[in-house]
Amino acid sequence: MYSRFLVFPGTNVLVNIVDRFTLESLFKSPGYTRRCTSVFGATSSHELADKVYVHTISILSSLSRKRLEAVAAHEFGHTWLNENLPAERKAALAPEAVEAFCEMIAYQWMEMQRADFEKQSIKQSPYTRGQLKAFLTADARYGFNSVLEWLQSGEASKLEEDDPDGIRAVRATAAPSTPAPVNPFTRPSVPPPPPPEKLTLKGISGGPGRRLAIINDRTFGVMDLARMRLAKTNLLIRCLEIRTNSVVIRIEGTGEKQELFLEK
Repeated sequence: MYSRFLVFPGTNVLVNIVDRFTLESLFKSPGYTRRCTSVFGATSSHELADKVYVHTISILSSLSRKRLEAVAAHEFGHTWLNENLPAERKAALAPEAVEAFCEMIAYQWMEMQRADFEKQSIKQSPYTRGQLKAFLTADARYGFNSVLEWLQSGEASKLEEDDPDGIRAVRATAAPSTPAPVNPFTRPSVPPPPPPEKLTLKGISGGPGRRLAIINDRTFGVMDLARMRLAKTNLLIRCLEIRTNSVVIRIEGTGEKQELFLEK
């Protein structure tokens, strides 16, 4: 889901399922720095050496499967933040903004799983003090990359609930005083092509009942769900039907259906 934007820590994370007594004890442990402590989970990140981390995630036992997944997604959001934010940005970010990003990860994972009850539970929780709504609006308007850029180098400590456009206020990265030497044996890097302006059906393969469709650069089977990046927005779309020369898709969130045809 997020492979185009970030990589969550994988080999340096220990996940524990604990009882409530153990979880509440963690909240009171001295020196439990850089941590997330919520009703259902806690994350502790420790820097062993320069940019080398080990993370411990503790999740409350006896949760439903979807709640367990949502809590895990939230806690893995913290591990990424703790590894990738500059120290000064970690200190400047408001706690509710940090929690809002992690809740957005959980919310979008529940959206992918079509877990409507968990989605509503996340949205209705006062945990982020309105920040989650601002993050979701900013993501829908400017894309997930803009959210990551603001988290790492934004000017404000949090987003204003009624002004998600603040996601665009980031500090410019200083250019190096002297250009890096050029290796004459290395090909010059080519910038990636810009995102497409619209959804385009590029191909259909397979026979009846086993068809696959290529929309932009993504392959879909029937009922597959994926987030598609366009020039001005990100769309979460589900492939409902693959026909002989067209596909029917639904834009999740709005419920709008579209039929895309193969280009002649």
